[in-house]
Amino acid sequence: TGTDSALTVTANTDTVALANVAVNGAIAVTGSTITLNGTAYTSTTDAITFVSKSSADEARRTVPFPPRVPTRVIYPGVALSPSPATERDRIDRVVRGRGPVLSYIGPLAWEPKVAGLKVLLATMRIVLKRWPDAVLLVAGTGPLEDEVRRTAEGFGVQRNVAFLGPVKSPEACLRRAQVHVHVTLKETLGLAILEAMSEGIPVVASDL
Repeated sequence: TGTDSALTVTANTDTVALANVAVNGAIAVTGSTITLNGTAYTSTTDAITFVSKSSADEARRTVPFPPRVPTRVIYPGVALSPSPATERDRIDRVVRGRGPVLSYIGPLAWEPKVAGLKVLLATMRIVLKRWPDAVLLVAGTGPLEDEVRRTAEGFGVQRNVAFLGPVKSPEACLRRAQVHVHVTLKETLGLAILEAMSEGIPVVASDL
């Protein structure tokens, strides 16, 4: 698939974008040949950066980058932009008279993260026994959204889960939440966790 001028190749859980290359959190900016699942791809790479040590370690195990190519971990920062007024108003209507409010932010596209969200949906049954008016805000969309919605219905928590779809900024979602929940089976660097922390929101996250 084309992304800007980059070519993205996906095979199993490994994603390589040639030109600006991403491999489970890696960005490659180089002349090298990358072999992925027996197929060779050529890029023009002079250096490779990763968003975390774990993503760097996994990429080195997964993709045979030439040893001459330097690698470096660069931890990203976050800077939340204000949510549009229409977005704030929509979220306000969803949470009005309900609580506590939990938030989950992320695209519904990657199986390990969606599997974590399903665990959260199952846990909502326990939350609702103590707080029947609790609501979980799910900000994000993707090809697995219908599957996630069916999971919520299967657990009987659909009335307490608000699927917000794509948001311009997570700021409004986070500021309406009493706690941000980041449950996933796999992660490189959870930017949503950093965004919640930047807003002073307590975070419950997977121990990976």
